[in-house]
Amino acid sequence: MNETKKIVTLPVAITLATSVAAVVALAEEGDGGPPAARPPTTSVGNPNEGKLVNGRRLPDRGEGFYSNPHGPNKEAKYGTDELIEAIARIGHDVEHMAPGATLFVNDLGFQGGGVISHHQSHQAGRDVDFLFYMTDTRGKTIRPRGVHFDGRGEGTWNGGTAGDTFDDVHVRFDTRRNWLVLRSLIENEDANLQRVFVSEGLRSLMLAHAERSRQPLWVIERASEVMCQPRAPHDDHFHIRLYCTAEDYAGGCRDTW
Repeated sequence: MNETKKIVTLPVAITLATSVAAVVALAEEGDGGPPAARPPTTSVGNPNEGKLVNGRRLPDRGEGFYSNPHGPNKEAKYGTDELIEAIARIGHDVEHMAPGATLFVNDLGFQGGGVISHHQSHQAGRDVDFLFYMTDTRGKTIRPRGVHFDGRGEGTWNGGTAGDTFDDVHVRFDTRRNWLVLRSLIENEDANLQRVFVSEGLRSLMLAHAERSRQPLWVIERASEVMCQPRAPHDDHFHIRLYCTAEDYAGGCRDTW
């Protein structure tokens, strides 16, 4: 499929925003009937020292995405309205542009935010981790796992037996689908993307793919700006962070790098 078209154009964007919101609402409804009117979320403070008011839970699954029950913190499934809807939008976009794979969502934050194990941030409802899309060495899509990838996009999964090599599986970074995660976030104005923490080697792979496949120049430039490698290399997952909204700012939200 030609990726040079924008994932959404203006007429489609309105329909897509409505459909994504409807999908999330249906997933949240479950078997108990329509949910009661819910107050909007508010991100307070900064990602390293903050809290979340009226935290919204990510559904266990939705179109193109799955909330990983084996992530580092099983109850870290809450975020702002904008974050939950951005995740649903990514699942939708990637499923339609490159069907056949599922976005695995690891930790967001706790319902009220605050300190969370395995993370310095994720405290104010605006952070989320995704496992990378990946394939086997023949290009067949496989279930995402916490695999460390080198700068060539190659990695090894231990087959579930740590310390032994007999069942090791060589895997590859699915550059096309992982790029589409970025593109969805960048083209989604409601997401208000601030940062994508990822290793420098994988950042370079995705930008090179975008240039070769003639992705929109403004999207490539924005991706180059938002992607960076923090002190921990983030070579086994994406860490996504959104900016505060105007309503969040009014409630005491603060952006930080």
